[in-house]
Amino acid sequence: MSKNISRRSFVGAGSLAALTAALAACGGSSDSGSGDAASGEPKELNVFSSIAPAVLDPQNDSNSDDDEIFLPLGEGLFRYDSDGTSLVNGVCESYTASDDGLTYTFTLGESKWSDGSDVVAGDFAYAAQRLFDPATASENAYGFLSYIKGAAEFYGGEGSADGLGVVAKDDKTLEVTLASMLPENVVKGLFATSAFFPENQKAIEEGGDGWSTDPEHHLSNGPYKLSEFNPDESVVIVRNDAYVGNASAVPDTITYHLYADASAANAAMSNGELDYYKYAPTDLIAQIGDKADLVNSETIGTASLHFNWNCKALDDVRVRQAIFLAIDAGYVNSILEDGNAVESTGLLGEKYPDPAGGSFRTADNALIEPYSDAALEQAKQLLADAGYPNGEGMPKLVYLTSNSTRGTARGEFFQALLKDQLGIPVEVGAYDIPTYLSMLSGSDWAFSYIAVAPTVPNPLETLASYITDAAQYGISIPEYDELYAQVTAEPDAQKQSELMHQMEEILIKEQFAFRPVLDTYNLTLYGKDTTDRATNPIGNALHNYLSKTSW
Repeated sequence: MSKNISRRSFVGAGSLAALTAALAACGGSSDSGSGDAASGEPKELNVFSSIAPAVLDPQNDSNSDDDEIFLPLGEGLFRYDSDGTSLVNGVCESYTASDDGLTYTFTLGESKWSDGSDVVAGDFAYAAQRLFDPATASENAYGFLSYIKGAAEFYGGEGSADGLGVVAKDDKTLEVTLASMLPENVVKGLFATSAFFPENQKAIEEGGDGWSTDPEHHLSNGPYKLSEFNPDESVVIVRNDAYVGNASAVPDTITYHLYADASAANAAMSNGELDYYKYAPTDLIAQIGDKADLVNSETIGTASLHFNWNCKALDDVRVRQAIFLAIDAGYVNSILEDGNAVESTGLLGEKYPDPAGGSFRTADNALIEPYSDAALEQAKQLLADAGYPNGEGMPKLVYLTSNSTRGTARGEFFQALLKDQLGIPVEVGAYDIPTYLSMLSGSDWAFSYIAVAPTVPNPLETLASYITDAAQYGISIPEYDELYAQVTAEPDAQKQSELMHQMEEILIKEQFAFRPVLDTYNLTLYGKDTTDRATNPIGNALHNYLSKTSW
């Protein structure tokens, strides 16, 4: 996508569910750890990490792909099971929820740091304080501010750690107060993210600025621990013998290769030196043929052609609807994605859970109809009714993008599409990434193709990105804002679901605020002999479950 916004770049939003105060088991199946290979040889897994991390600090790392390193190293209150979708118990043993659904009290089970010391509730509270402390200057705190009571105030410098809703009552009891009620599955997903993994305060303070990349001070409570950090070369993790949880640790060693040169990574995959290559380029896929397995994994994001409501002409709903109808998502998919994506039928795809149960998006509640010639004729008439027949009289319209080769190519594609379909003249404005990001908040552009995904599988987090207070692209819909206020105060899960669907319908079918085009996905190459492949809903592989037939 022309701009793949970080999954942690949008403000999280609270929502509600009907929650009982009865004791609930944190649930889930147990996974048995693996033994040594029958041959006695170590089980070594080699993967390609697309971006070389400068630190290994889950509270201060905005690149969500680094979670593929963080997830085996730590364990939160919950974790994803080997199917990649089921949330099961991590450190949590049991929990209760208050009558109003705002306060959760978690009882912790046994968990050990890699030095053999106990993980306590205070380690979770400390991690949350690090995440939201303005002194940490966390790059990924922003996406979680609306989930936890006091987080936004603390992060913004108007509150303190004392007001943060993550409190250790004793070593085995953690109390969490939410900013607003959340569906139970969202709460579990929140505390399965690496940002809320516990941290050992003593080790961090003793390790100083370099603690996160120093195996002596980077303590782990997950199935693996840090063995080596070789800047711009590799990160090596090995089984954590002190781990007492239930997650599998199949490989003995996982090496994350940090190739600076893409051609070196391509050669390593072609030569069988890698078992996993995320975001595989099309030329490598063609070159490697059947020597590896190509896996197309749908993720929870949506790539949309966003309209800037601050731009004259696009403040007219007829113009937005015309462009909406003129976009042939199937054609976009075939040209830009080689047919690998799935056409979006709404802002929220089937990967989003519905608070009332099941998937938020089904075939029965699709909001976007397939492209047709009749739709194009309707689009042309709408444009003429708005005073722009065949695009005539349109003000200057700019497609904003990064100046990468792919970004510019996408800009030129949409430029040609809008001209061919509706006669709308579009200029392509391509800029370096910092300039591009800063310009998105202004009015000097009309279109930008942006992929958006949440920090946690929560439909309201994404919907909240378009309330007036979020200041996204000039979008302001009072009725939409009112529904958002209602859903954050509604305790019934079914009613909450109905309100969210109404919000999405207003955004997409009534106001045509932007045009969802394609669901996001990852093209990943796996070694032919790899098995037990698992990916969580955000799109990160769970490498601790990955096995090989040769082991």
